[in-house]
Amino acid sequence: MGSSTKSITSARGQTVDTTHNERGSTTRDTVSTRRRADGKRRAGHTPTIHKLIPLALVGLVLTVGVAARGMVARSLTLSISAEAAIAVDLETGQALVSKHEDTLVYPASLTKLMTAMLLAENRYPGDLLKCSVGASLQEPTTLGLKPGSVLTAAAAMDALLVASANDVAYMVAEEVGGTAKDFVAMMNAKAKSLGMVHTHFVNPAGLHDQNHYSTAKDLAILFKAALKDPWVAKALGKAEATITASAPSQGESASTLTFENTNRLLGKDGCVAGKTGHTAQAGKCLAALYEKEGHRIVAVVLKSPNDDALADDMDAIVKAAWQKLQANKQD
Repeated sequence: MGSSTKSITSARGQTVDTTHNERGSTTRDTVSTRRRADGKRRAGHTPTIHKLIPLALVGLVLTVGVAARGMVARSLTLSISAEAAIAVDLETGQALVSKHEDTLVYPASLTKLMTAMLLAENRYPGDLLKCSVGASLQEPTTLGLKPGSVLTAAAAMDALLVASANDVAYMVAEEVGGTAKDFVAMMNAKAKSLGMVHTHFVNPAGLHDQNHYSTAKDLAILFKAALKDPWVAKALGKAEATITASAPSQGESASTLTFENTNRLLGKDGCVAGKTGHTAQAGKCLAALYEKEGHRIVAVVLKSPNDDALADDMDAIVKAAWQKLQANKQD
């Protein structure tokens, strides 16, 4: 914070017109002139410093108060076990608190946010999608679809974001992109258009690959973009979903499964939507939306060591974000 200094110049430097003689009249005239100048200062011709001091103190108090609030806002301690995290004001886009927001990490199934967005952009909820042999072989989290099974796009959206099904992610990729490879090219192009400058996708599910990476900051951008689509946002907020897959051939019955949302924090402490992710290399990950007192906060936590740590990390970053919002209100 900058400061300014004011200087006050007195009348002591004024020129005195005197006449010199051998008896030292110059000295007497100078002394007399100074006495007259002192008399004028006493009469109020110069600023009275004792009147300026209270004003200066008031200014100092105000300055210190504003500075203190700013220091509180900037120095919020974020003690979490996660490798990276960020909380963003959804309305303004302001980053409220963060840890290693630009560090490259593995996004795991937060990848499916992009897959879901591209599904919403290229299909209607009632459109039908068919599972291929390749999609049916994906592991580890799946619906257990058989080759030839058919889902509506609406069911596929729920399977992606509520059940986090990898077989459905590949089914969507092949149906929308033609091939999984071409779909991944669509994913990376979309990421670039969103300004996700430190992200690169290799597959539509988030399965581990050294070249499949992102950052907390980029994933917050992705999650905010996903929330703008009503279809995607609705799925992200579902506590559970019932998904029906038609039989792959005649003589077989359709299968109907009900899944609980993999986000165990949903519905707690203001969490209204979210997407989880997990691989051995990525750790526990979560992108979530919190609502409180008219504010909406997007929070992303990446590479927490376990579920309990993830919950604690998310709680810590959201609380720190609320504190920052309150501090901003006081400024």
